[in-house]
Amino acid sequence: LFESSPVGIGISDFEGNVHSMNQAMEEITGYDLKSQKQINLRSTYVNPDDRIKLLKKLKETGRVQNYFVKLRKRNGTIYDSLLNIETITIANKKFVITNVQDISERIKVEKKLKELSKLKSELLSRTSHELKTPAMHIKGYADLLLHKYQDNLGIDELQIINHIKEGVLRLETLIYDILHKAELDSDTGELNKVKDNLASLIDLSVRELKSFAALRGHSIILDINETLIIDFDKDQIRHVLNNLITNAIKYTPLNGIIGI
Repeated sequence: LFESSPVGIGISDFEGNVHSMNQAMEEITGYDLKSQKQINLRSTYVNPDDRIKLLKKLKETGRVQNYFVKLRKRNGTIYDSLLNIETITIANKKFVITNVQDISERIKVEKKLKELSKLKSELLSRTSHELKTPAMHIKGYADLLLHKYQDNLGIDELQIINHIKEGVLRLETLIYDILHKAELDSDTGELNKVKDNLASLIDLSVRELKSFAALRGHSIILDINETLIIDFDKDQIRHVLNNLITNAIKYTPLNGIIGI
């Protein structure tokens, strides 16, 4: 098992003298047993203090797992390694058995994946912001048509305009979800809280969806204080309100009353 293990394994004393190592350890470090015996393990640590801390922890607990440290190969190449170390007793003398994994490539891949994830998040964020403006224009013109010409439009025309508004609401939800996903992926998904009047935002959401409610014969009754000053994220809460009211309009039987 010692020789056939794909993980580098070495046995040394607490002074840093190597007594045995397997083939995998030779391939990782570039040292064979003969050349390794000519140096002390302390010289393979990029930062000598890392070995001091490691041995201190080992003496306290008898085992150290998944210890990240930078080591130096025989040719001088520095590599990222993960060590698992424990003490063993041979002929009444304590030794250190060390498992070494070269994780340099894994770290490079993880770094590259993070960079790609950041680029993806930035692209999603830019795309979503670009979609916001035309969506706002479409919604604004639909509201204008309803406000100025509602009395002159037939039921079919009103349905078409409300279908447009409903489609824009779905688009806004999609844009919000994309932005939210981008923020989560980039670790910037923090709430942008401001002190404001929540009642005004609720009233705005109701007014935006009033024509959609009227198409199904609904009445929306507001029963809230005119002033609700709290800290909240306006974009997030507006998205939640629009979803809640839209669902209430959709799933309330025709000619219903929706209370807020």
